[in-house]
Amino acid sequence: MFVFLRDSMISRAVPTFSRTALMRTSVRGLSSKATESPSLIAADRSMALQKIFHQTSIACLALTPVAILAHPTPLSMPVDILLSVAFPLHAHIGISWILSDYVQGATPNGPFRMAIFGLTCVASLGLLKLSVTGDGILGTVKAVWTGPKKEDK
Repeated sequence: MFVFLRDSMISRAVPTFSRTALMRTSVRGLSSKATESPSLIAADRSMALQKIFHQTSIACLALTPVAILAHPTPLSMPVDILLSVAFPLHAHIGISWILSDYVQGATPNGPFRMAIFGLTCVASLGLLKLSVTGDGILGTVKAVWTGPKKEDK
């Protein structure tokens, strides 16, 4: 796609965007070295965690309808366990990118990132407990709309 700029003296074609320039800016600051281990605290600094972010989005997209269809069956618990890890991990990596863009004091091992990491761990553990000991993620969400159970006299 080109935009034609017309001036009184100059007429030339200028590309509206350059794919290589977009790719360079989207991966700026990411570590792709094999020797570096990806850190969950600074999740926006690793190419490996960026790939995990994309994989968890596909996993959430595929597993959520399966969880809806499989809720009262024995298949529900393994799907809920997978979702209770995938949802917080996906959110954590995404929030790390938001912190990098909008929070000035979000250094790679700073207090903001430690707090987000702690909240991610608490969310994961809570969802895992709900999946293993309770009604599961979907059972709990469905309970919001079903109302209290009526007891027979």
